[in-house]
Amino acid sequence: MTNYFCYLVPVASRVDHSPPQSESQQQPAGVKAPTEKPSRTAGTGSTGRRRGRPRREEGPAVTREAIVATALESIRNHGLRGLALREVARRLAVSLPTIQHHFATRDELWRGCVDHLTAQRLPMLEALPSQVPGAGLAEILRAQLAQTTLAPGLTAAMWHDPEEGAEERLDYLEERARPLVELGRRRIQAGITNGTLRPVDPDVVTALIGLGMGSLANAPEAMRRLFGIDLDDEAARERLATALTDILLNGLLVERRQ
Repeated sequence: MTNYFCYLVPVASRVDHSPPQSESQQQPAGVKAPTEKPSRTAGTGSTGRRRGRPRREEGPAVTREAIVATALESIRNHGLRGLALREVARRLAVSLPTIQHHFATRDELWRGCVDHLTAQRLPMLEALPSQVPGAGLAEILRAQLAQTTLAPGLTAAMWHDPEEGAEERLDYLEERARPLVELGRRRIQAGITNGTLRPVDPDVVTALIGLGMGSLANAPEAMRRLFGIDLDDEAARERLATALTDILLNGLLVERRQ
């Protein structure tokens, strides 16, 4: 049927210079021809850019040792509540999945910290002289002071666990620390057995050496201000270890010094 409305439009505007369309391509009058949409690729937007948050640029691959060191510093400064995977990732300038590649959960990271501490201290104690009196005891005290001074407050923070699941974590900490305690106890007991030391309670002596040194080193500011002993100074630690050795030996040796 003839479309009479076309005669109402000026002729010039009705001139079409485009190639003729086939019958299948022609659109009925009044119907808007579909516009071609830009192609999309899977997982991208219309501009070809991948959807989602921009990828975070990271530096060199982070190591387990670096993660543990950062976590230990957080525990020392803020207690167990300060241990968080996201905070460790932020401080190392890496993504959370990077941390989770090494430690999937917070508890796994905590166990990694415990393993790191005990792995450091056990070989150190095993390398010390087997005889407690004299130079042997001085070496033990000096080593305890040196290790604890590196991270004052860390031992107390590790044992103070007010959060849910504390019993399981403390059991693990006890399991890993037990060999350290037993090594010291065996050396005290050997001195008692061979007659070098008086028959005292080896557990009490071991606690005095282990926790006593930790208590002193965990209060570096008090030691410096109140007693004039700077635990960051190697000579001051030597002085303290020598004095404590003399005190302990005079109380432990069968023949007391005059």
